[in-house]
Amino acid sequence: MIPLLPSIRSAEAVLAIVLVLTLCSMESVGMSSSDIGDPYGICVHIHTWEHPWAAKEVAIWKEMGIRKYRSGMPWQDVQTPDGVWVWENAFDKTSRLMAQHPEFKMTNVFGGVVPGGDPLSKKNLDGLLNYIKEELDRDAGETFGAFQVLNETNINGLSADEYAEIFHAVAKMLHQRFPDVPVVAAGTSGVPLDYIEQEFQAGLVEDMDVFAVHPYGWNIPPENWILSQARLVRNLMDKHGAEDKPLWFTEIGYSSEDLTDFPVRVYPRLMKELGLKPENTRVYVIFDTEYNLYSETHIFDVRKMIPGVSEIIPIDLRDLAHLMPGENDLLVIPESQCFPGVHVKDLRTFLARGGKVFSPQGFPLYFELNKEPDGLVMMTQVNGKWLSELHLGWEAPWTKDECQVTQNWEWANPDETTPLPEKYLAYMFFNGANLRGNDRFTPVLYGINGNYKGAVAGVYHFSSDLKGKFAVAGCSMRGCSEEYQAYLNTRTLILAIASQVEEIYIHHFRAVEGERFDVEHHFGINHSNLDPKPANCALRTLIQELPAHSTRPVISRVDDAFLADWTRPDGQKVTAVWRASIRTMPMTFASKGSVTARECTGIKIPVKQKGGMLSLCVGPGVTYIHHNGDLKVIK
Repeated sequence: MIPLLPSIRSAEAVLAIVLVLTLCSMESVGMSSSDIGDPYGICVHIHTWEHPWAAKEVAIWKEMGIRKYRSGMPWQDVQTPDGVWVWENAFDKTSRLMAQHPEFKMTNVFGGVVPGGDPLSKKNLDGLLNYIKEELDRDAGETFGAFQVLNETNINGLSADEYAEIFHAVAKMLHQRFPDVPVVAAGTSGVPLDYIEQEFQAGLVEDMDVFAVHPYGWNIPPENWILSQARLVRNLMDKHGAEDKPLWFTEIGYSSEDLTDFPVRVYPRLMKELGLKPENTRVYVIFDTEYNLYSETHIFDVRKMIPGVSEIIPIDLRDLAHLMPGENDLLVIPESQCFPGVHVKDLRTFLARGGKVFSPQGFPLYFELNKEPDGLVMMTQVNGKWLSELHLGWEAPWTKDECQVTQNWEWANPDETTPLPEKYLAYMFFNGANLRGNDRFTPVLYGINGNYKGAVAGVYHFSSDLKGKFAVAGCSMRGCSEEYQAYLNTRTLILAIASQVEEIYIHHFRAVEGERFDVEHHFGINHSNLDPKPANCALRTLIQELPAHSTRPVISRVDDAFLADWTRPDGQKVTAVWRASIRTMPMTFASKGSVTARECTGIKIPVKQKGGMLSLCVGPGVTYIHHNGDLKVIK
């Protein structure tokens, strides 16, 4: 647990506790602002390899209150390269099954690759149209809620112009045959604003009924990206005349992939290269509620990752400019790769004073945080914008052709006797491209693939205008515990619904769980045998607490705590509260009426009221509070 902030800003802290700062209260798009519709959907593959589980999954959806699912039959799975249709029993059985359940609406995804393996392009348009027609003709009568034309085209080789041309032809055919079924644009991988704007400029807006993105945040707290990414996309939609069209997240979620032993093996080597012994080291961690930025997270706990440190001191970013580093001091910056642009100069000053910095994973400062006038924190991918400023250098497969993803390790020190880390995908490597003066970069661990050899971890030793040291570890740990998967999914859904996202499809319903370190194998909210994970219980509880046709949540915050307020169709007032940090601390509320509460996974919380006051422990998991509408935060 992170200690409370030092009292250097006690007056401001008291003020922050009293004030509730509204972050987001945007007008709804496509429906009344007082009605969220039915936003819950699930991603499945029941028409292909997951079909043996389809009947069991449908029974669970019904029990949970899920009425929408996203599935499809890829082109390459139903036609051979020489043109023979091979509709196997997977599609037919699932189609007949779902035709018996008209209460479930399918978002049918068309796409895949050309039979034979070539990527889709406009030269294959006639074949694509024929495949879609064949599938619709063969379907046994499923209830179509929407059609989605292709998937994540921005990473599958299609330019925005080419995709808009393909979409125009497919949407025209679908609108003629199913005039009442909306046609959805391919969900982009991430939120590539330039690609999205190019799509809109190429005419996508005129043909689409719904726009969609897949804004995976991995280990970045959802409070730092859901609200901002939804606003950025909405701004582009408004700019290009799509202000009356819905925005959907057709994939979103978190993987409970197991964490590797990478930190245990590598971090002690980095500490040694920094010249630090844990028992003598004082660690500064960022705990900044203004930017929702925290060095200690669900995957990075200082006392677990660097055992034996002498002291941990939380600071907020405004303290960084005045921080005078000692010889045994270490500043740990967030593993989320996020940092506010306005405070980069302060980080640089700390290094110029001889400070030692540790970035636990990923590319430091890959995402920039900035605040909007209304207080909303906006996250923007800036890649290597700050590398030169900080004398750092990195490379990745998307920046350098010869750079290769690897799972093979080699210690830089040939005399190192520590066992190598477990095999895990590495695709972030460091170099000395921006060294100045007598700076040097010392690799600690290499990743090797064929002829490529890149530093996965190492330490920058500065001897120029900068005087400190900067330790880096590029192995990205993108998973979380099953418990945190439940927390993050729930917070993400509430924030997305508050941000006018009208349908959200959780990826994925059933986990594959074939490979321990394959991130894609652990997204499911159920295990491979369909036993529920905590994320299943959390989604089930959220659907009960924020059911279809509730009012749209209004988000506010107090310190590191976020609150969402809404009214259910039955008239019950609900406040959801959680912390963006990992700490759990009491919060005091006032209410004259009777109050009840539940945990994120549905467990009832005993509530003791005295004189209209009550106290609840609030942490990173959502707590639902039921009240008569007069609930107020006291502290």
